[in-house]
Amino acid sequence: MKKILYWFDRVFLIISLCIIGIMTFLVIISITLRYFFRISNNSLEELIVFLFISSTFLGSVLCVKENEHIAIENLIQAFPSIFQLILKLFIKIMIIILHIFLAHYSWKWITIVGSSLSSGFRIPVQYFYSILPVSAYLIIFYQIREIIELFFKKKSLSDLK
Repeated sequence: MKKILYWFDRVFLIISLCIIGIMTFLVIISITLRYFFRISNNSLEELIVFLFISSTFLGSVLCVKENEHIAIENLIQAFPSIFQLILKLFIKIMIIILHIFLAHYSWKWITIVGSSLSSGFRIPVQYFYSILPVSAYLIIFYQIREIIELFFKKKSLSDLK
């Protein structure tokens, strides 16, 4: 199971890095075309925007995965070990609940507005908008994984002291 999770993490990281790399390359091409050749391409600009949005949402998943999200560690560290565990568990559960609501309402929103066509590619925008619930599901996945690791890391209550 650890090997599957390891490869999942690796593939997810590679996909995220490829999105950022492609976006950077396309920005350079877009700037070169616009300022040196006076050519503006609506589809290229739209693709850059959607890659930027995707990198933002996938980057938030990576931040949660690596525990780089906003947290007040000094406050948590001030409590005894058992309360630290309870606080960390509470925070992770709240993140899960938030992203369950986010995923649920984003799917509702996508079904309402997702059938409209994008201006450049002329494809339904629901394909682009789906990055929001996908990132929410991935954050839920990583938070559940951290909760499991949190409980299996501590062998007994005597280790918490």
